[in-house]
Amino acid sequence: METTYTAHSQIERIAAHLKQEAVTASDFVITLLERPSFRDHACTASLVEKASEIIDLFSKHPTSSESTFQWARKAIQKRTADSITRLTANRDWHFDASHASAEQLQDFQIEEMAKEMKQIAPDLWNVLHLLLSKDHKDVDGDQVMSGTTPDDEFDELGNFAQAVPDGPGTRAKRVEKRREGIRTIYLQKIVVMISIMMQSRNNKANALESVFGIFLHSTNTPEKVIQALAHMGISISPGAIHAAIHSLSAETVETLRTMGQTLLVGYAYDNFDINFPTIVPTIEKAGDPLTHLTSGAIIRLEHGVTLTDLECSEELWAKSALNPTLESPPPQQEHNLEAIHPETDHPSGLTRRERFNAYKFKADLFEHGPAEFRDHLKILDSPEAVEQIPLVKMEYAPARAMDTNQSTHASNITAIGDLLQAEIPAFVEPIGLLLAELGGHLGIEPFDLVPSFKRYQAAKVFSGLDGLGDAVEENDKFIREG
Repeated sequence: METTYTAHSQIERIAAHLKQEAVTASDFVITLLERPSFRDHACTASLVEKASEIIDLFSKHPTSSESTFQWARKAIQKRTADSITRLTANRDWHFDASHASAEQLQDFQIEEMAKEMKQIAPDLWNVLHLLLSKDHKDVDGDQVMSGTTPDDEFDELGNFAQAVPDGPGTRAKRVEKRREGIRTIYLQKIVVMISIMMQSRNNKANALESVFGIFLHSTNTPEKVIQALAHMGISISPGAIHAAIHSLSAETVETLRTMGQTLLVGYAYDNFDINFPTIVPTIEKAGDPLTHLTSGAIIRLEHGVTLTDLECSEELWAKSALNPTLESPPPQQEHNLEAIHPETDHPSGLTRRERFNAYKFKADLFEHGPAEFRDHLKILDSPEAVEQIPLVKMEYAPARAMDTNQSTHASNITAIGDLLQAEIPAFVEPIGLLLAELGGHLGIEPFDLVPSFKRYQAAKVFSGLDGLGDAVEENDKFIREG
């Protein structure tokens, strides 16, 4: 609605009438806005309609500008403080380090946290977004990038952006990708700043700080650096991190034990090396600083695998060329593998292998070849599936690092024994029943084939466990009695 200015003579008459009624202009306006009985009055509706314009004029008037800005500061401070209070009340962002769980870490998503923060405290979010933005913003608060400048050669982290030859649509895609990257960085910065405010208001509201602290621990960040970041409010203290790691380790031990006892898991282990350099070499420390260790993990078997499916070790041993009890091992029939998926006629006249090679050639050409081929990626069909294995998220539990060098057969057996130790319960009666349960499944040999290995394995598995000092003796007795 366009503003219609009142004539000077009208102002004088209205002022005279207000004076006659012993009412000031401010009293008139305050009464209209405060009294519920005047809420629907035409004068009140007119004031509300022009509220933004009236406040703007107050801020520009020489005698009221300072008081207007003082009121605005107090209003913003109160709204911001109320926003932080609402954010800290969200118990999903309260992280107790002494009871940390893997589920909490897996469920943490900074994108979801940003979405909730923007919903709970939109004013605070928009203010921080405006302060961080170097360009202007549209009415929805989204970042509007200005035209490309020489600064576009570098990303927001200061890394040099290597030029890519422009093709049809390539420049637009590159600009949009850069915009999306900058939006993500802004989002992360705002979440960090709001998280610092939340943790300063309530120490329990430390979800981001806890996850970041555990990340710092996983990357071997020096404790002094963690302490400095904790003082800044970006991380939790080293003591809280150690408490979280202790809780996560205890949970992992139980997870390994629970998963391993199902016998529906796969064992994976690999070597890794750590270099412990010596600052000042001496005769006493003249050895190789490179230490060889072994990492391991347990992975749950998916796709409906059952124990019955794994009971095949006897059949495999009966057909193995390594079985010394067989007079004539059965012949190997590699050609049977070719009949699993027989070839079928195709309109192109190509075999499956040839069709896949053709797909791979076109995919590489369109993606890595001249820029003119980029648009063909959109119409390139996926390779045909013969017998596709469904994609699932497998459950994975890391085991502790083992002081084992995988250079010999004995060290490999030691690594397997250490992995099996994680799945054995604290008390088993009798021990032999558990080992018998292991026997017959895929990868576990029957007892009567390699009893010496079983004795060694039992000694490795049960050594050091409280209440199981006679485990090896009981296992030998079980083997002797059949």
